[in-house]
Amino acid sequence: MSSSSSLDTAEMQFEAYLFDPRPKYPLLIPAKRYWHPSLCSNDPEALTLICIHPAGQYKELWEPTLRHMFSLMSSGLTTDIKVREAWAIDAPNHGDSAIANEYLFTGYPSSCYWEDYTRSLHVFLAGLGTGVDIDFRKRNLVGIGVSAGCVPLVLIDTYIPTVEFSSLILAEPMILSPLQAGNLAFDMSSGAARRQYKWKSRVEALRHMRANRRLRTWAPEVQVSYVENALRDLPTALYPEEREGVTLKCPREYEAAGYREFQGIVRAYDYLRFVCLLLPVHFIFGAQPDLIPESFHADMLRVAAEGRYASMYRVQGSGHMIIQQQPAGLAAAVLRCLQNNISRSLIIPRDESRL
Repeated sequence: MSSSSSLDTAEMQFEAYLFDPRPKYPLLIPAKRYWHPSLCSNDPEALTLICIHPAGQYKELWEPTLRHMFSLMSSGLTTDIKVREAWAIDAPNHGDSAIANEYLFTGYPSSCYWEDYTRSLHVFLAGLGTGVDIDFRKRNLVGIGVSAGCVPLVLIDTYIPTVEFSSLILAEPMILSPLQAGNLAFDMSSGAARRQYKWKSRVEALRHMRANRRLRTWAPEVQVSYVENALRDLPTALYPEEREGVTLKCPREYEAAGYREFQGIVRAYDYLRFVCLLLPVHFIFGAQPDLIPESFHADMLRVAAEGRYASMYRVQGSGHMIIQQQPAGLAAAVLRCLQNNISRSLIIPRDESRL
C-alpha cells in the first residue's frame, strides 16, 4: 500500500508505504520514500539513504533535513554526490507505526525501543515481508541516525541475513558505556513520563511549543512538522475516554519505557569498534554539549570507536537535539560526510576532527 505527494521546498517528493512482515515479525512498519526529481540517479552506485529517527520522535522528522540536503545538492555545490532516494521508517511504537500496531502494544508499555527498531529495520531492508517491492540488498546503502536512532544502525549487523551498508553517519549518537547510560536513563525517562500528552488542538500544541523554554529552540519548520506528524486525534486505544483534542502518536509511557531499556545503548557502545573496522563511520555532534557531555563524545570516539572513525563534524547552534534545532546545519554536515566518502579510500580519522 502506498500513496504519494509533493513537498514544495526544493521539489522534494515522497511516497508512503506500509510494510507487512507478518508472520515472520508481528508488527507493521510504515515507511516513506523521498526523492528529488532532478537529482534522482539510476546509477547503480547512487546512494540510498536510510534515515532513523530518535526515541520519542517520528519518521517525518527527517523531512526538513532532507529538504535542505536536496536544496544544497540542486544548487550544484555537491555535483559528485549521487543520491537515488532516501527512506525513513517509524520505530514500532512511534509515529504512524504506533497507530498501526496500537492494539498489540496496549498494556505493554515496556516494549524495548532499540530492540524492536533494530528488528523492524532488519526485516524491512532484508525484504522479509510485503508492501515494498525493492531489493535493498542490491542498493548502495548509507545509514543516517540521530540520538538513539543510531543504535539500530550499529546493531543491525548482528542480524541474519546480513544487510550491508557502505557507510554510517551517526549524529549525536546515544551510544554510551554502562555507567554513562545509567546516569542519563533516569533523568530522560522521568522527563518523558511527565511530558504534556494532550492539547485542545494542533494550534494550541504549536502555541505551547513556541512558549516552552526547551521546545522553542527547535527550528520553526520542525515545530510545524511535529504538530502535523507527531500528534493524532483523540480518543485512542490507550486513552479511550478522552474524546476531544489531540495527543502524542508515541505515548509518553512508551517513550519513557524506551529510555529505561538502555541495554541496547550499551551493546552499541561495545559493538561500535567492530563496525568501525568494517566500514566508514562518521560522527556529527552539536557544538553546544547539553544532554550528552563533551567528555562522553570524546570517550565514544577514543574508546568505543577506538579512534577508527572516518570523520567528525560539529554543527553550530545545536546541542543534542540537532535534527530539531538545526536541520539545515545537519543537512550540510551529512553532505560533508558523503563527500568525505568519495574522497577517501581508507578509514583514517583526521587529526583536526578529533575532540
